[in-house]
Amino acid sequence: MTRLVLVFVVLVGIGSRAAAQGADPISIALADPSRPATVNIALWAGVVSIVAVDNGAVVIDATTAQRSSPGQRRAGGRSATGGGVGRGADASGLTRLQPPAGVEISEANNVVTIRGPLGERVDLDIRVPVRTNLKLTKSAQGPTNSPGVVTVRGLDGDIEIRTNAGTITLEDVSGSVVAHSSNGSIIATVRRVTPDRPMAFTSYNGSVDVTLPRSVKANFFLQSSRGDVFTDFDVQKQRGGSGGTGEGATRRSDDRAIRATVNGGGPDIELRTYAANVYLRRGN
Repeated sequence: MTRLVLVFVVLVGIGSRAAAQGADPISIALADPSRPATVNIALWAGVVSIVAVDNGAVVIDATTAQRSSPGQRRAGGRSATGGGVGRGADASGLTRLQPPAGVEISEANNVVTIRGPLGERVDLDIRVPVRTNLKLTKSAQGPTNSPGVVTVRGLDGDIEIRTNAGTITLEDVSGSVVAHSSNGSIIATVRRVTPDRPMAFTSYNGSVDVTLPRSVKANFFLQSSRGDVFTDFDVQKQRGGSGGTGEGATRRSDDRAIRATVNGGGPDIELRTYAANVYLRRGN
C-alpha cells in the first residue's frame, strides 16, 4: 500500500525573492527495515544533502523558495504587468504573499518518492539508512551551482544522479554510481565498488575527479575534449590510446580518449568531460 504525504510550506516574503523554512522534518518508516531502501527524487532545482545514518527510516527536511517572475517588482511600487485596475493596483508598503508550494512524498514497499513542484526550488536535507539505492534528477538549467549542489555521503547501493547544473559530490559511498552534471563538476570517493557493474562519471562543463579503491578491476574510458586526464593508477593502455604504461600523470591521447585497464580489467567505468580535466585517483 502506498502512503502519501503532502507537505505544504507557505512562503511569505518581501521583494523579488521569498523563502521560508519548511515544517518539522518528516520521518517515513520503511515497510521492511531489514531490506535496502530506495529513494527516488525529482526536483526542478535545489540544494540536496543526503547522509546515511544507522536507522530504519527516511527523514526528510524540506525548505522551499520561489523565484521571482519577470513581471514582479519589489514591494513599494506598482506591478510591472500594466499597473492593474481597481483596488490593489498600488502595492506600496504591502507584503507580497506567495501561494503554498507543495512537496509530495510517498512510500510503498521500501521505495520513498519525493517530488518537488515544477518551477520551484526545494532544498532537501535527508537522512537515510546506509543500505539505500538513490535515483535523483534535477531539471533546472543555469550557471554552475545556481540551481543547487548535490552531496551524498556514506550510502551503500546503486546511485544514479542526473542534473542539468550544479556540482555533484559523493563522499565515502559504496556500490555502483552513474553521475552526470551538464554544468557542474563531479567529485566522488568510492570506498567499495559492486563487482561486474559498469559506472559512469560525466560532465560537460566541469571537472571529473574520482577516487576508487586501489584494488578495483576495470576497463576505463577516460576523455576530456578541452582538458587533460591524470591518474596515479598503474594503467595498461589499450589500442587507440596514447603510448606508454605506468604510474603518474597520463595525458589525453590524440583522439582525446584513453582506453585502459587496471588490475587485469573488469566492468566498464567511464570518466568524461568536455571543458575541464579528468582526475582518476587511487584510494585505499
